[in-house]
Amino acid sequence: MLYHDLYKLNIVVSNKCSCGGAEDAYHFFINCTNSTNARNKLLLQRLQQDHFRDINTHLLLWGDESLSNDTNNYLFYIVQTFIQESGRFM
Repeated sequence: MLYHDLYKLNIVVSNKCSCGGAEDAYHFFINCTNSTNARNKLLLQRLQQDHFRDINTHLLLWGDESLSNDTNNYLFYIVQTFIQESGRFM
C-alpha cells in the first residue's frame, strides 16, 4: 500500500514518500523522483510509443472499457513491470 492509504488507516504517522511528496497513486505513477528512470523507460515511453495520449492514474489502475481486452492486458503488464522496476514495494 502507498503511504497515503496507510496514513488514512492510521497505520503510519505520515503520508510522505521518501522523496518528500505526499505518496498517493498520482505521485507514485506520475511524479515521484525516486522512480523517474523506471517511469521514463517502462511507463511513459512505452505508452506514448503505443499512442496512448491521455496517461492518467485511472487508466493505469483500472484500464479503459473502451479498449480491447488485449490492450487492457498490455496496460496491466506495463504497470506491473513499472511497479517491480521502481523497487518501491521490495
